[in-house]
This record gives sequence, C-alpha cells and structure tokens, in this order.
Amino acid sequence: MISLSLRSSSSLVMDASTRWKPECLVLRLVVVATVAELRIQLRERDQDLLRNDIGIIGLPEVREESTCHLVQVVAVKLGVKLDMRDIVHAERIGAVRRNFIEGNDNRPRILSVRLARRSVRDALLKGARVRRNLSTTDLDVPGPVRNVYLNERLSAYNRKLFGTTRQKGKDKGWKYVWTKDGRIYIRRGDGTPALRIRVQADVEKHFGPDTV
Repeated sequence: MISLSLRSSSSLVMDASTRWKPECLVLRLVVVATVAELRIQLRERDQDLLRNDIGIIGLPEVREESTCHLVQVVAVKLGVKLDMRDIVHAERIGAVRRNFIEGNDNRPRILSVRLARRSVRDALLKGARVRRNLSTTDLDVPGPVRNVYLNERLSAYNRKLFGTTRQKGKDKGWKYVWTKDGRIYIRRGDGTPALRIRVQADVEKHFGPDTV
C-alpha cells in the first residue's frame, strides 16, 4: 500500500511538473523581456540628461584656459549668437595627461559644454554641419592646425554602441550611420528607410553576423 501510494504521489508530481512547465517558461520570458525594456528606459533617461550638451573635439588645450571664452569663439565662427548666460558649464573631460606639454602636438581632451537652452545647442550643431571644414586656423588658436568638430554628447553606453555600429556599418558597406537627439540611426543607402539602433542585438539584427 505504501509503495503504491508513493508511486501515485510521484506520478502526480510529475504530472504537475509537466503541466506547469510551459507556464513557467512563458513567465520567465515575460520577466526577461520586462527587465530588458527597463534597462533600455534607464539608458534613454541617462541620454536625456545630456539633451542640452555638446562636445567640441580638436580644440588645443592650454593651462589656465578660459573654456567659456573658447565656446564663444567657436560660436562666433559658426554664426551663432551666444551669451555667456547661455553656458551652464564648459570643461575638459578625461584625465589630465601627465606628459602634457603646452604647445606640443598633444591630442586635446574633448571640451564638454552644457547649454541653458536646447535651441542654442541645436543652432551650434546646425552651424557645425554647414561649416564642416572648421579648423583651429579659423579660430585663431595657436598650435598645430587641427580640424574642430561639434557633436552632441552621448551617454557612455550609447557612445560605445555608436562606435560599434559605425564600424559595423563601414565593414558592411552601409552608407549612413548617424545620431540625432542622442538616438542612433542607420541607412543602407539613398532611398532606403532609416533604422534605429537601441541595443547591441539591433546591430546584429540589421547588419547580420560577421563573415570569416
């Protein structure tokens, strides 16, 4: 009797396990998808915090420099009226190089600028797109001649994702990879639709696997 009872109980447990397994699998998939979406939302929130920021690349770096004055000089050359009150803060980002020698051909750190208004940020980026050949010569900045670029600031995650996407697009022969309002887009060529890249999985989805 006892043996029969144990076999019956074991059978019931196995039947319950078989019956509940699909439901548990579905629940797990729902949880995984929810967590992934929450991560995306948090990353987009991080990016939104930079919505008024730009990065100026290529400006020679000197000790005791006035970063706000440098931003104003760039704005004048781009045809944008910029009041000092429009600049929330401007600072070099990254660690100071120990072997930094003023006037040498050092690679300058990016000048990060936060602006008080989104419209001013957009005007500066638009001016930079119109004048793509801006250089230190145009700005009367001493030191080696360098091209100067203005880009919208990206969060750490998006900066890495954009670098990966740009390289993959180059390898696969896609014509356009760009950012707009902190979002990453790709387009195979003229006349093709723009596709948004939000996570690494999107890169693999649209570009396909690497070929050996």
